[in-house]
Amino acid sequence: MEVLFINNKLGYDYQIESEGEGISIISSDGSLKYFKFKDAPLREGNLQINEKIIAQISFCSTHFFYIIEQQNHLFSFQQKIRDKNNYFDENIEVYDKHLTINKTGIATTSIYINEGEKRLLGKRVNGILSRKQQNEWYALRLPIKNKKILGSIKYDNRAVFITYYPNKGKVSLSKIFLEEIDMRMEQVNIKNRSNIEFIYKNEKYNFDFRKNEKKHGINLRGSKVKLDPGLVLKLKINKRVFYIYSYKGKNYLTCIAKKAYSIKIDLKISFVKDSVIIYGKYSNTYKKTTGMYDYIYIKGNDHPISRFRRLSTNRGKSLAYAKIPIEVLTNTEEIHRGLYLGSESEKLYPLYMKNNLKEDFEVFARKKLNNNIMLFRGNVGGGTSCTILPFSEEYSLSNIIKQSIASLTSKKVGNMPINLYFEKFSKKADESAIKVFDRVLSENTLSKNYFILDKRSKDFSMLKEKYGKNLVKKYSLKHYQLIYKADNFISTEFSNHVINDRIFLNKLRSKITETPLIFLQHGIMFAKPIENPMAAGFHKKIIKINLKKVIISSELEAKEFYKVGYQPDDLLLSGLATFDNPVINDLKYYSYMPTYRYWEEHLVYENKLEKTSYYRDIISVIKAFEENNLLDKLLIVPHNKFANYIVDHFPDYKNNICTNPSEALTLSKIFISDYSSAIYDAINRGAYPIFWWKEKEMLIEKYQAKPSLDEKTAPGPIVYNEQELIEHIINAEKNEYKLEEIFENKYRKINNFSDNNNTERIINYLKTENII
Repeated sequence: MEVLFINNKLGYDYQIESEGEGISIISSDGSLKYFKFKDAPLREGNLQINEKIIAQISFCSTHFFYIIEQQNHLFSFQQKIRDKNNYFDENIEVYDKHLTINKTGIATTSIYINEGEKRLLGKRVNGILSRKQQNEWYALRLPIKNKKILGSIKYDNRAVFITYYPNKGKVSLSKIFLEEIDMRMEQVNIKNRSNIEFIYKNEKYNFDFRKNEKKHGINLRGSKVKLDPGLVLKLKINKRVFYIYSYKGKNYLTCIAKKAYSIKIDLKISFVKDSVIIYGKYSNTYKKTTGMYDYIYIKGNDHPISRFRRLSTNRGKSLAYAKIPIEVLTNTEEIHRGLYLGSESEKLYPLYMKNNLKEDFEVFARKKLNNNIMLFRGNVGGGTSCTILPFSEEYSLSNIIKQSIASLTSKKVGNMPINLYFEKFSKKADESAIKVFDRVLSENTLSKNYFILDKRSKDFSMLKEKYGKNLVKKYSLKHYQLIYKADNFISTEFSNHVINDRIFLNKLRSKITETPLIFLQHGIMFAKPIENPMAAGFHKKIIKINLKKVIISSELEAKEFYKVGYQPDDLLLSGLATFDNPVINDLKYYSYMPTYRYWEEHLVYENKLEKTSYYRDIISVIKAFEENNLLDKLLIVPHNKFANYIVDHFPDYKNNICTNPSEALTLSKIFISDYSSAIYDAINRGAYPIFWWKEKEMLIEKYQAKPSLDEKTAPGPIVYNEQELIEHIINAEKNEYKLEEIFENKYRKINNFSDNNNTERIINYLKTENII
């Protein structure tokens, strides 16, 4: 079962009910209406007048389920999946004899490409309305010399274009979504996979939105009639906002609001008592528009939260200030919220603080609020975000002073490489980084090597005695000095974990992001989908750290990295150091580790854990164990970010909670998870794996991508409810926890190595590169 489309634009949301047997549609007013998939009647034919698709669900292998709105009334029906033409549709166009498109349902088609009698491609397009699989490429050859659009499928403001590229020997299936259309435009048409045409004041214009912007943007084609100075038209295409404007007699398209609205800005932020004051220079160089867009908005709020006030004289019109009550900013469940400017009735563009930021995510102001810290910072688009995080020590006054001293006193002396090793949050030492570090210190190297560790770690004293000055206390002056001196980071985590998972400390963050990282990984990347939005920053083209090499365990895992732009040279096939000679204690517990759910993080931080699926999952597993007299064997292993909150919310089960995943791995006879990569480490240590996929559909929907870990590749039994879970636990007990051969073979495709020489292979690479 998969939710292919939900019409958020009309204010609808959903939740899966009855263990996948039905769905509740949530209207904009909060009301719910339940639909059971199998109870829906069958229906053929097109949509009727005034019918709109609210949801499309693939709930079985033979039928699609639709929820339709007509005159504010919701109803449902099923349509059989077909491969032949079901009925004619004027929105399907074929321009080449090699292509056949069959309409198979109200929002489904089948595409065939043939050369003579030979079929080169057969493809079902079930998610015309869905963002998934937005750009797909298929290798094939056709006797066509120039790039050609073979055909198109259009529905509402969406389109799929089938285009042949002879120079690539490939066909592309590209989806185009017009999500927001300026009401002043008389008509907008999707012409092909990159060209949009619109009519404004009876003049026809068009543009290629995939082109790279030049100084003033992308040239607008079509009519030569100049748009009025100060006029800005907006379109949102495939999640990107485009602004259309004129400059010195020419019309342009840009994604940068500062260009379109001709913004000049130099603002500052101060905290004054219970308010935030934003003040400085802000103007639009088009004289008539300065002062028009002075209302401040924040993400998630449709109404202005404040407005700029200006001096009355013309000369001082660019000088402005605004006051925002802190209470307005803290009344949220989100961690990051963008700030915007607009008119009294419409949000238009991001609030910029400067014409050019000194660095990515530049911090403009911060203030401690109870147990949190509020930061105003630059965001990815150069605008401004308000971020609220749990307060951490690096933001304390003493640490800010240490960071300043370190930046002034950390000139490197000599040519010997300096390498820093660390693990998650620099709070632990039980994974690959400590293994590689320990081995490096036993070698005769021409480098200086240090491990960073929080003094509150239970292993700190023991490791300090063993490694002496090579073990450095986190948050010490030496810690910050070494960050500035370091030539390489060698870590199981991304570079920011040399301090914390999120770092908003201007100069220090710049040094951390530019330092080369050998990414040891804390687990095999073959569980959660690597294409999920939370991992967008991991894509090779947009990653914000200097990632030198990634340690992987198989060619199967390598394919995950290829999906997001990595090349073979970016990867080192050696196996993870932590898998060498793993520590195994008394394997007696049945551990359950639900994967991290980034979309629920704000609820956890706001002490609303009970509202999360994370909490719901844990409760259902606890109850299943309780009802079957297995509670004494259960070990709940929460994600590091959620650990303390889980302990606080489950006082009756405190003896069943282990907040250290690495320790839990050494004790697990059975390891249960949904999509945590820790399950591969558990298998390596002799645990029997069980994949708990009760919430599978919800997780896939939230990840917005399908995991490669599925029914075909999972190296262990899959369970979808509590009864199946208990049955497989009992079965594992009867078979003395021996992993079946079919699952063992699947595991060996994910992890190729079992010779305990992973660390040796990593060390050899470090020597070859003169890192150690």
